Amino acid sequence: MKAIYFIYNLFRYTKRFSIEGLVLLMKQHTSNKEFIIFQTKEFKQPINLRNKSSDINTFNQVIFDKEYEIALNFEPKVIIDCGANIGLATVYFKNRYPKSKVIALEVEKSNFEILLQNIKGYDDVTSYNKGIWNKTTKLKIENINSANWSFMVSEAPENYEGGIDAISLDEIMRVNNLNSIDILKIDIEGSEKELFEKNYEGWLSKTKVLIIELHDKKREGCSVSLVKALSKYNFELFHKGENMVIIFKQDF
Repeated sequence: MKAIYFIYNLFRYTKRFSIEGLVLLMKQHTSNKEFIIFQTKEFKQPINLRNKSSDINTFNQVIFDKEYEIALNFEPKVIIDCGANIGLATVYFKNRYPKSKVIALEVEKSNFEILLQNIKGYDDVTSYNKGIWNKTTKLKIENINSANWSFMVSEAPENYEGGIDAISLDEIMRVNNLNSIDILKIDIEGSEKELFEKNYEGWLSKTKVLIIELHDKKREGCSVSLVKALSKYNFELFHKGENMVIIFKQDF
């Protein structure tokens, strides 16, 4: 079975990336190094991936399968990547829309350090080692023993030591002088529940496209929170991979 799966992937990777795809697949199966470096003419600079980790699955979803490839009738100028992880969605967006401004937020430190390596060759990318919340506050990790790609957070009580900085989307827009958001990508491991519970009217009313992965299995109420917030707007909705895509029909 493993041999058949390898041959299947060999065909897919080679078809998608030619010889570079073959090299990447062989590195996954033979390299004992901590990092795999993937380089292809399709992207401006090499991509750093942690070997034998969730980075490979994320790469397959974002880069290989192009889960964020959405047909739009406009050229996005402002993209915000909430839950950027190691920056693969940011890299994808910058290569697809090279003239866009991309703002990437990642709460987990080791993810953020790799993100910085993956985006360093791109212009007009701003990164924050912060969580995203419905206000500027401090957060605490709920599942501290979990893998670094699946940390869940909650708002920290006052005087909590070692809290993680979190920022609101309203504040992101204010600091970066943004009048609207063309694409807002959200993959924040359950924090979308709180994000859409309150203080969302300002930024959501100025968002053109929302791409979101919901995590009701991790935090009950994520979908309910989103649906209530969306009930005030006119939009088109469809699914792409693990994501829900909402295209708003509103004037700016």
